[in-house]
Amino acid sequence: MIHESVDKRKKVLNTALKMILENGTQGASMGKISKQSGVAVGTIYHHFSSKEELITELYKELKLKMLQAIKYVSQEETPYQSFYTMIKKFIEYALNYPDEYEFIERYCNSPIIDNNVKKEIEASFKDTIDDFLTFIKSKKFIKEIPEDLLFLYINGALSGFLRAQISGEIKLEKKFVDLYIRMIWEGLTK
Repeated sequence: MIHESVDKRKKVLNTALKMILENGTQGASMGKISKQSGVAVGTIYHHFSSKEELITELYKELKLKMLQAIKYVSQEETPYQSFYTMIKKFIEYALNYPDEYEFIERYCNSPIIDNNVKKEIEASFKDTIDDFLTFIKSKKFIKEIPEDLLFLYINGALSGFLRAQISGEIKLEKKFVDLYIRMIWEGLTK
């Protein structure tokens, strides 16, 4: 019975993801999500008290999944190798799960997402990024730039690159992806 409940919840979240990406939040009513997923509206409301809570939970689950996919720091590698591996994992996540990546990108600043959930998730991301930046900074390779700007620089460079890859605007061979990661690294280092 618990397994069935988890399956229905997952089905609702997957359906909501597709519907929201295709039609926006206005076009993804609880009734439409119910019909499309085959899960009764009452069951949906058993898991989520509102559409906003459903969207917040979807965002939280996807963002934490992304975090698990990219979490990486190795003290045995050079700073560049560690950076390369983490960024490569991020790129792989986005390219393997383009709908999830797109949803995260669209809703990261949305007022629909509960602020407490945003803070919780960002704290988890900050811990991962801080571990990584502490490791990199300990090797004295990074320019003296505030961490927030470093994060914005990396995120901005990756966001544009990934949007172009996912949309099909560009399709790069592995060697060019590696070159792009190297370009980002060189923008951060002394």
